[in-house]
Amino acid sequence: NAPRTYQCVAYCDVSGRADRLPLTIRAVAVGPQVHVSYEVLDIGKVYHRSVHQYAFDIANKGDITATFTLQRPSSAYADAFRFSPESGSLAAGSAQTIAIEFCGTQLGDFEETFAFDVPGAEQPASITLRGSVTGPTFHLSLRKLDFGLVAWGFAYTKTLRIANTSDISMQYTVRVPTLSALLGREFLLTPAAGEIAAHDDTEITLQYVPQTANPSESLALVVDVDGVGDALVSVPIEAKCAVPRITLRDDAISFGECFLAHPYHKRIELLNKTELPAKYELLPQDSASATIARVAADYSSGEIPPFSKKPIEITCATARLGRVHLPISFR
Repeated sequence: NAPRTYQCVAYCDVSGRADRLPLTIRAVAVGPQVHVSYEVLDIGKVYHRSVHQYAFDIANKGDITATFTLQRPSSAYADAFRFSPESGSLAAGSAQTIAIEFCGTQLGDFEETFAFDVPGAEQPASITLRGSVTGPTFHLSLRKLDFGLVAWGFAYTKTLRIANTSDISMQYTVRVPTLSALLGREFLLTPAAGEIAAHDDTEITLQYVPQTANPSESLALVVDVDGVGDALVSVPIEAKCAVPRITLRDDAISFGECFLAHPYHKRIELLNKTELPAKYELLPQDSASATIARVAADYSSGEIPPFSKKPIEITCATARLGRVHLPISFR
């Protein structure tokens, strides 16, 4: 029942002899002789979540029938391998091809030994598989996203490309991590996530609408790859935000004598003498000033291009008799 040396003694009674004749019987029990075609299979570098197929032979080199059953180890990479078949029977002198399918979901080097239990054999038939799982390789077309000098509240865009240089597709996410919720709303990435086919690329557009003047924290666009890692690549974002100084051509408007509650119109000009576009807004009247006169503008808010002016018609209707002096403010 076991592969080892057996020994026993038999005795022969001879008529006329007082002593029996001893006969020593020895035998060596040989179990099934099962071997694999190679003990180590080095599959080299393979891409993350790519499927690879291999094969080897398990052969019975003995004189009796042998059965085999795969004993799967309990390790991190063991579940990435599939064997077919995992068990079977081998007649004397026959062989069986075993197919292996491997799909690595964890990055790094691995070395796994799989043993086939053969009842009656001195030791199992084993095969060691080793290699390394690596993630997709990719690069970005820009090393820095430099917006230069930008005006508060205006949208600016930059584009860059992500190229997948590997033999498998990759699922990515791009983002601009920040500690400030306000800063996070300043950036819009399109598309923010997607899949890039093998040896293909895609264009990413970053829209920046500055709402804060020169944030203190450093900003960067980072790329996450699904199943591989976060912030694998980062591209610094640089910008200098400024608020253009807007002036009035005249700092006072005289409507002269006005009839009570009758609307009168005068034009003013907002001047932008800077190289940046500007936004303006007429601040609403408070309830106290509205009891003196009603003031409105034909363009209460808008934009002024660089080195240009914006004419605005102001309408005033007095609400009481007497001299009226009323400030209006633009933001």
